[in-house]
Amino acid sequence: MILQQFPDLGWLKTKISQRFADRRGPGNLQLETDGFPSVIIHATTRQAYRPDVLGPISLFATIKGNTICTVDGRRMVVTEDTYCISNRQQNYTLEITGSEPVETFNIHIGEHFSEKVLQGFTKAPLALLDNVNDAAVPPVDFYNKLYRKDEQFNNMVKKLLLQNGFNKMQFEETLAQLMMYLLQQHKNVLKDIAEMPPVKAAVKAELYKRVSLAADYIHACYLQNIQLEDIAASACLSKFHFLRLFKQVYKTSPYQYIQQLRTEKALQQLAAGESVQDIALLLGYENSNSLSRIFKQRTGLYPTQYRN
Repeated sequence: MILQQFPDLGWLKTKISQRFADRRGPGNLQLETDGFPSVIIHATTRQAYRPDVLGPISLFATIKGNTICTVDGRRMVVTEDTYCISNRQQNYTLEITGSEPVETFNIHIGEHFSEKVLQGFTKAPLALLDNVNDAAVPPVDFYNKLYRKDEQFNNMVKKLLLQNGFNKMQFEETLAQLMMYLLQQHKNVLKDIAEMPPVKAAVKAELYKRVSLAADYIHACYLQNIQLEDIAASACLSKFHFLRLFKQVYKTSPYQYIQQLRTEKALQQLAAGESVQDIALLLGYENSNSLSRIFKQRTGLYPTQYRN
């Protein structure tokens, strides 16, 4: 199901409280099962405030503009380059404010669908044969943080956006691929946590949470002149302790991480036809020469050469 606007909030909360027991979705659409269905909301709006919605596994992304998503008390600014995740039975609040329209792309993975996918991807083949109708699998709690979009993620979004009408088979195949992708990202997070300093598991998880808070801060502010002290403070860590932990998790320094984000933004703006001077101002460089020098170091080309 793909919607072009947000459903009425009161209607949605009532349906959630009843677990869609009447199997009726937006527009009185007949649903196959009860429980929160699989639905994509691809909407463009200037203003939206959707507080305390108890959803299924959900991804919040934008194609144009920024949104603010709060999950488990963590407030995240979702930019065009990132997305965030909320888990089943986790409240989320979505906010859109601004003078320019924001194009959102939010994916809610239905309760029964996600259970079946997790069963298919996590159980051994023999177990699947012995328990054909048994969907009981341990829940996966994805980390509530900003994730960077990559080519694989963008390609799956394009598949969903460019459907010629609604094709149920393609829709479900792409959602299943997305679940596989999210599980791999989750494994990567667990690996990063395991590689942190040799302390208790609970301490590792807390340190990872703090470092990822700093990464969220960078994604929200990398176009501004932020300092190492500001980033470390967002993680509630001392400057040099934070610096060591950040490099352990992200395999690069905060400065290099920011330069990479700025370079990727410059590539996007050059492809859109923006002038080098305007891009330099957008990215917070003193002048176009500063941008050109950094761009050449990271790509091997000057901006004008890349554009040509």
